[in-house]
Amino acid sequence: KPEQVDGYINAVNPGDRTDILGRFPFSTRSVDEAVEYAAQGATRWRKVGLGDRAGAVRRFREQLHQGAETLARLVTRESGKPLWEARQEVQSALRTIDLYLDEGVGLLAPRLVEEIAARTDYVPRGVVGVVSPYNLPVLTSVSMTTAAILSGNSVVVKPSKFTPGVGQGLADLWDRSKLPRGVFNLVHGSGSVIGQRLVSHGGLDALLFTGSFESAREVRRDRKSTRLNS
Repeated sequence: KPEQVDGYINAVNPGDRTDILGRFPFSTRSVDEAVEYAAQGATRWRKVGLGDRAGAVRRFREQLHQGAETLARLVTRESGKPLWEARQEVQSALRTIDLYLDEGVGLLAPRLVEEIAARTDYVPRGVVGVVSPYNLPVLTSVSMTTAAILSGNSVVVKPSKFTPGVGQGLADLWDRSKLPRGVFNLVHGSGSVIGQRLVSHGGLDALLFTGSFESAREVRRDRKSTRLNS
């Protein structure tokens, strides 16, 4: 939680304006703090073996499976999509994790090239920024975040300002998965302020973004400018 609050997102059910989901504080300073914590977490996490990283992802999957109905109902309350569609989205997120565990672990494992007596190893990028949209707040966030964490990276996640409750719910599930401090970090806020500060932050080693074409062009331009100035 930000120590110095710049404002709050008031989450309200679009289908029932009397259904208040909560107030979520945001702060531009929290972005810098989250990236700093993520850098510390990345240093530790990259030293953890692939098997143990996969174990943490399995624990997250179990938490997601146990809380699937609660999360689906939250998606419906916050985004307005039908409950059947929200349930389908959560199940798609679970299947995505299964795919990463079934095939992704093998892809990330070291490879021996006997013909030339060589070995190849995948090296984590470091701190990965994750910006997810409102229309698939579970599936997109889970797929990008899980891929980054399984690969040995730490993450700073910014959910859509329209679905902060879902973002917070996923953060709680990751928190129960016994990750080292700093591996998973969450910041709330609008894309124009908090999102802009995150995508242009010099402390990011990679960025995963889902959004409109125009927004993607702006993000790419900001990242290019950040690399040139760093």
